[in-house]
Amino acid sequence: MASIMLISGTNRETQILKLAFEQNNIKIIASTTDYKDYVKILQYIPDILLIELPRIAHKQIHFIEMLRQHKKTKNIPIIGYGDKLDSGIKKGLIIKGIYYYIDRPLKFSSMLDIIAKCLKNNNKDLGLKQKPVTDMEKDIEALLNKDTLPTKKIEIMTTYVSKLMAFPFTVAKILQIADSEKSGAGDLAKVIQADPVLSAQMLRISNSVLFASINRKISSVKDAIIRVGFRETKRLAMSMSVMKLFGDTAKNTGFDRASFWQHSLTCGIISERMAKQMGTVNTEESFLAGILHDFGILLLDEFFPTLFSKILENTTTARTRFINVEKELLGVSHNELIAELFTKWKLPDSVLEGITLQYQINEFKNQLDTPGKKIALCVGLGDMVTKSSEFGRECDMFVSPVENWAFEQLRMSTGITSGFLEDIGNQLNIYREFLKIEKQEGSVDDADKAAAAKIRVGIINPAKDILVQPQLYLQNQGYTVTKAGYDTVNKLNGKASCYIFWADANTTPEILAPFSKITAISGNTGQNTIEYAPVFVFIDEKSTLNSHKNELKSFTLFNKSFDLRELDPEMFKLIDAIKSR
Repeated sequence: MASIMLISGTNRETQILKLAFEQNNIKIIASTTDYKDYVKILQYIPDILLIELPRIAHKQIHFIEMLRQHKKTKNIPIIGYGDKLDSGIKKGLIIKGIYYYIDRPLKFSSMLDIIAKCLKNNNKDLGLKQKPVTDMEKDIEALLNKDTLPTKKIEIMTTYVSKLMAFPFTVAKILQIADSEKSGAGDLAKVIQADPVLSAQMLRISNSVLFASINRKISSVKDAIIRVGFRETKRLAMSMSVMKLFGDTAKNTGFDRASFWQHSLTCGIISERMAKQMGTVNTEESFLAGILHDFGILLLDEFFPTLFSKILENTTTARTRFINVEKELLGVSHNELIAELFTKWKLPDSVLEGITLQYQINEFKNQLDTPGKKIALCVGLGDMVTKSSEFGRECDMFVSPVENWAFEQLRMSTGITSGFLEDIGNQLNIYREFLKIEKQEGSVDDADKAAAAKIRVGIINPAKDILVQPQLYLQNQGYTVTKAGYDTVNKLNGKASCYIFWADANTTPEILAPFSKITAISGNTGQNTIEYAPVFVFIDEKSTLNSHKNELKSFTLFNKSFDLRELDPEMFKLIDAIKSR
């Protein structure tokens, strides 16, 4: 199904176009040119952007230019439409990034022809077919009905999944082997040999360039395990067994399974690493909980695509966490679905608890009293590091602050270092090779990173938090990020292009006021002009600063619980400013 993001300021025209496209089985995603909807286009990556251009279209043009700067959106065909324009203006729009401009009155058949031509250039087609009616419509209505009991909703969902899916036997057997001190390569080989596909894959990777020896070709599974390593083989085999449950193609636009698996595997790798650092929790179970931490999302996409589509759209519109929208829309979440399923499938209680409690890790201070809570700490923190470092993507890029006690429990007082992330990336490459996952492109290419590197970001951290997620995110984008002191504000003049102020509970408008007058790294741009560095202030949800927003108009305010992509438009403004000098 082709997807079109429609940006229009005319409600009646929007409704007519939306109806016409949907009748032809074309997915329509309504949006605006506001910066907040930049997150939506990054989530959906539509096949086409169809945008109304009024006579004065400065905002729309700037939005288009911003999209052209981002690697994930720079090649999306953009079709503009509006009142009739002369050829000179149309040529100017093409220079700005518009592929075609369609004059009013709009002819839908002509519009379809132009859209089909754009798609053909990207090796896609419209696939104009009538949408089939599914047998699940009544159940979907029941799931969306607030009067349906939560227990009934879970029953409906688990019934569908249970009929069509069973959890892999291989994973359960590998966990048993991991628990036994007497088990070795021979026992693991027997489990893998019971699965011909898994056996072939194991032999393939043991003879790949990652592990191959010039002196000997591996031909037995046991020898492959010895070459690859007992520990790595267990994790690779569990990963593949889970991934085999699903096809490669997602049922919904805005959700990419290859990117999702990369995210999940990275979370598993980080969870396992943190469990090993902690030293008091099962590393295999932590790894499995990491790769399964959003397994319920896949189930929604696979078995309830209509429902999933509605949740995903509401998530990007509200720029919040996917699970929050689920609870608001359904009264239940995908975690409750897998809690029921995993119990039936007899997965370890600690794995189940580790997944279902991943969003509550800030509540565990001095209460890490079960293996499941310890695994939840590894998974929850692993998920946030994975998002902040852009290893793959799931349904949101939402993160929340983490107190320092968590890193103390994990014996990681230095936090997330560049060496740590580099090692995680290297391990992920092994999994990609084994599982045949195409490497996902980053959000910026070399040229973009070169431009970003010119932006110096100063991190002001009075909260003294070990983890500042925007810092990891911007470093990955290629920005030059440095820590900055804050006791003497004058020392910051001319040191950075912008600042991130990671506020603590004691931060007041009076403390912040001097930071609005820090001169930017570029210094004076004219004889009588002083350029001040933008300051992005991050505050907690319960911060008293929320009641002083009128006094903080010199700053750009963010909540510490936010979707990381909301930072992008602000950073692009800085890049644009440098380019225009």
